[in-house]
Order: sequence, then C-alpha cells, then structure tokens
Amino acid sequence: MRYAHALAFFGTAASIAAAASDVVDKAYAGALGNLGMFLILIRFYLNVPRVIAKAVRPDERWYRMETDHLYDVFPWAEQVGRVGWVCLFVGVVLQLGLGIP
Repeated sequence: MRYAHALAFFGTAASIAAAASDVVDKAYAGALGNLGMFLILIRFYLNVPRVIAKAVRPDERWYRMETDHLYDVFPWAEQVGRVGWVCLFVGVVLQLGLGIP
C-alpha cells in the first residue's frame, strides 16, 4: 500500500506543478486539464486502501469496511473525481477543439 500511495502522491505533485507552470505560461486550457488530472489522482490516492482490499484478498467485509471508512472520513471523495473529469474534459476540448493553449 505504501508504494501505491507514493506513486499517487508523486503523480499529484507532478500534475499540480504542471498546472502551475501552465498558469505562469498563460496556457489556461492546459492548466485546467492538469488541474483535472490532479483532482482525479487525489481521488485515486484516497481510494488506494479500498482498491488493495479488493485486489489482495477479495473479502467483501474488508472491502466494505474500507469503503465505509473512506466515506466517513472523506465524504467528498467521489465529487472530487467527478469535478476532475469535467476539468480534464473541458481542458482537452479547449485545446483540441478550439485551439486555446
């Protein structure tokens, strides 16, 4: 679990750094897409224990406990992922569809 958390942590750090760099370069569509990736990776980071509970030993009780804990401590976790996907989609449409940097 430590490695999955570390991978997600470095991914979030890289995506927020890329978003900040895009803002400095005035590439706002790219920044929006990178912000979306950041939010998606935050959701992934929070879901790591739940994913491992399902993958390592498919014990429904352990998975249910991890899910309940996630939603008790971070009730906003699902919404963060959804907002991230919207930001990513809008950023890609602005870049590819409209040519906005």
